[in-house]
Order: sequence, then structure tokens, then C-alpha cells
Amino acid sequence: MPEVESPFLTVQQLAAKLNCSTSYIYRRLKPRHPQYIPHRRLPSGDIRFDPAIVDNYLQRVGENNNVTVLDSAARGGLKMTRRRDRSGSLRIKGGSWYVQWTEGKHRPSHVLGRVKDLTKSEARKRMREFIRKKNVTREVAGNSEILAGFWKRHFYDEEKDELKSELKSKRSSTQRDMKSHMKRIWLPLFGGRLMNTLGTAELQLHLDSITSVHNTAANYRTTLSSVLTSAIRLGAGLTHNPARLIKLPLRGPEQDYLMPTPQEAMALLDGLNKPVHKTAWQAALWLGNRCGEVRGLRLASIDWEEGAIFIRESIWQGQSNPPKTKKGYRKILLTDEQMEILRECKEENFPDAQPQDWLFPGRRGRPMAMGWFMRRYIRPLAEKLGMPWIRWHALRHLNNSIMLDEGVDVKTRMDRLGHVDERVNMIYTHYGDEAQRAASRAIWQRFQRAAQKQPENPAVSLKVARKVAKTARKGGANGLSY
Repeated sequence: MPEVESPFLTVQQLAAKLNCSTSYIYRRLKPRHPQYIPHRRLPSGDIRFDPAIVDNYLQRVGENNNVTVLDSAARGGLKMTRRRDRSGSLRIKGGSWYVQWTEGKHRPSHVLGRVKDLTKSEARKRMREFIRKKNVTREVAGNSEILAGFWKRHFYDEEKDELKSELKSKRSSTQRDMKSHMKRIWLPLFGGRLMNTLGTAELQLHLDSITSVHNTAANYRTTLSSVLTSAIRLGAGLTHNPARLIKLPLRGPEQDYLMPTPQEAMALLDGLNKPVHKTAWQAALWLGNRCGEVRGLRLASIDWEEGAIFIRESIWQGQSNPPKTKKGYRKILLTDEQMEILRECKEENFPDAQPQDWLFPGRRGRPMAMGWFMRRYIRPLAEKLGMPWIRWHALRHLNNSIMLDEGVDVKTRMDRLGHVDERVNMIYTHYGDEAQRAASRAIWQRFQRAAQKQPENPAVSLKVARKVAKTARKGGANGLSY
């Protein structure tokens, strides 16, 4: 009687179909195996596989390669030097338990612990956990991609000017920096390379040939490291990040931070003519906010009865963003004199303004362009008064330094400026609103004293005052914290 061909596959037939060994199939018959293959066990003990079910579990790597993605010897359609499902072997050497496994022609090992500290069962448990992590790491590597293709698919498509999911989750300033760094630094040389072929040595040489400045090199490394970390997480053919091992250049000698003195800040205030410009400059001095946070102030951000300003928004390159840090959402209490100046500015210049309107509006319903304000008014005035280069962030340093000089505690300074550093030591320290009002009162009084001491010829006297202040800071104010 002729034998009827069965529609089900035997172990040998499935192994031939997958181009693998029968032991590979038998290991995956255990329900706890991460690559478990559905099957039927006949009364005789033979194993059979339904092709319709098995095909849904086994996806082929490529048309010209019969090795499946599930095959422990395949990654990206290429044979690996070892099978991923090796269980390892337990050994004792030199009084220590260690595990060995096969890597091609080599037998790497890993020490699990001392024999006197671990029983055999405990050593086996550690061995299984170690091998499991190693196998999982190899299996999630996925297919290798070129750097430019991965950047275009997951971060930024330059042709369409389209942000992808990995870049959308980052701040606007980070998006700008990463796009610039990848376009100018990394993609021209490594864009066409498979990411799993990138080595730390060649990345190091390229970075060293570009810059020797510590901070610049750190920014370039951070960008590439962020992209490669995403490649590991998304299974793009990487099991480690070669950018993390890049060494940075040595830091140069620390330079004195250039910030105006309180007298110079008040001299610049006297040189401004428009009331809105004067109020915006004063608000930056009082609050110590980041530039984008000053732009993001709306009338709804002010509690006129309590005398408080709530920082909830930051404007950067025309886009509304949340504050920089989790401590960026904060309340800053001002004095009655400071609130009165803000109220007069609103009533005299914008009497019909609505709560959602900007506190310092610019053109076409947008907030005031702080960069334009600095270039058009502040820096030309500072140059006339003999001051060095100035920028908005210097006022943040000045604000913190004044609070330090006036004896304001570190917790209150961090609350006002939205800092998160040193917060661990102060996490159980709580201050009331009176400490905030004392800080605002100290800032107000300091600037009032500076305004009263203005000389008739500020251009000459400010140069002398700056030298005296710089000498005093070097002699007795080495503890400034920004």
C-alpha cells in the first residue's frame, strides 16, 4: 500500500527547511524557551509541526539566505561566530567558580565568585543568569544599518525637513545642535558605514582632528552617543556603543566669568529710553530667568495680589517649550516696588492687553526678540560705557551672585533660579514665602543703592569700579556659585 504524504513536518524536515541542526529544533520545544516553536507530540512520541503555524513564527532574513531570524547563528543575514543559545560550562580554577562559553575558536570565561563563598547550586544560578543576559543581548541586535539611513529614518529627514520620533522628544535647542553636529561632523565621514563596524579608535581620531576644546568635543560625542544608544534600543545591529569610550581633551584653565556689576547694570538701565525696554531689562535683573523664560512671560503668569510671577513657559526660536528642568516650573515672589513697576508698564503701554498676551510683546503678536534687543540696544550702550561683551545669561549669574553676597541661603537661590544641583542635600529643607520676599527685597535694595551712586561720567568711573570689583572678588569672594 503506498505511503500517504503527511501535511505536517517532522523535526528533520523543519531543520532542512531552516538550514539548521535538529538539536536547534529540539531546544526550542521547551515552552519556557524564548523562541519556543509550536508543535504536536504524537502518541508514539514523534514530533510534528503544522507549516501554517510555524511560518508565522519564522521570518526569513533574506531571499538568498535560508537562515531565519530565530536561528541563533544569524544576525542581519550573516553567520555569527557562536550560537546564541549556548548554556556555558561551570569550572573551578584558582579557588573561584567561573563560566566558559564558545566564541568561534575561542573560549572566553567569566569569574562568578569564590568557591568558599558560593555553593555549586548558587554558582550554577549565577552562571545561568550571566549566560541568559549575554544571549539576550546578542539576540536583540537586529539587522545592521548604515548611520545615515538610521539617522534619516529615526531622527531627521533633511530632504523633507521632517523630524522623526527620536528627535521630536528632545528640546528645540537639542534638536538644533544634533542636526548641526550630525550634518557637519559625523555623517560626512561615517554616514555610509554600517553602525556595527564603527570602532572607538577611528571615532577618537576623527574627533581629535576636529577640535581640542573639551566642551566642544563633549557636545559632539554626546550627539553621536545618543544616536548609537537609540540604535541599540531599536535593534539596529548594535550590541554596544563605541562613542561612550571616546576620551575627551583636557580642560583648559578656568576663565573668570564675565558678568556686569550691579553699578554697570544700572548704568545700562539709565541708558535705555523706551519704558518697555527698561522694564524688560529690570525684570531680567530681578528674576534671574533664562532668556527664553523672560520671553515666555504672559500677563496670566503674574499674580498681582500675591506679588508673584509663575514660570511656566520658555520661548526659543519662536517655539513654545516647557522650562528646561523639572525645577523650572517655579514661583518667584517680588517686592511691592517691583510689582508696581510692572503694573505701570502694563497700564501705560498695553492697557487693553488680555491675560494670554505677552508681558513684553514684540511685532506681529510675538514676544519681544531678546537677541535683537541685546544686539540693537544693550551691546552698543555697553560699548559706549567701556564694558566688555555682555549676554543675557550673564544676568542670571549676576542675580545669583547678589543673592549670595546678601546672605540668601542656597535653597532659596535654587528655588528662584530653577536649579537642580545640590538639591539632594536640601530635599527635606522647606522655606516659606518670607524667604522669597527677603531675596527680592535684597535685590531691589542692592540695585537702588547702585543707582544712587552713579557718577557724572559713568564711562570713566565704571572702568575703575570694575577693576576694584574684580580685585575684591578674587580676594574674598571665591565662593560664588552659579
